[in-house]
Amino acid sequence: FSDGIYEIVSPQGELWERKGLERACTDVQALELDKAVQAIVAHARAWQGHEAFHDDVALVAVEIGSPENS
Repeated sequence: FSDGIYEIVSPQGELWERKGLERACTDVQALELDKAVQAIVAHARAWQGHEAFHDDVALVAVEIGSPENS
């Protein structure tokens, strides 16, 4: 991920920080990977109160199958 995904500011001036990103990741861990990534970006947009990010945003997710899926 890039710093643009966690260095966002709420309308009240609060920084989301890495802890906000971590909470968002925890909140979506039961979702399918593509839905989880979309939900994390949605959390970030909701935090800042608008759609457009002021910095570049990159978020990469990797799904590792369990032995039962092999």
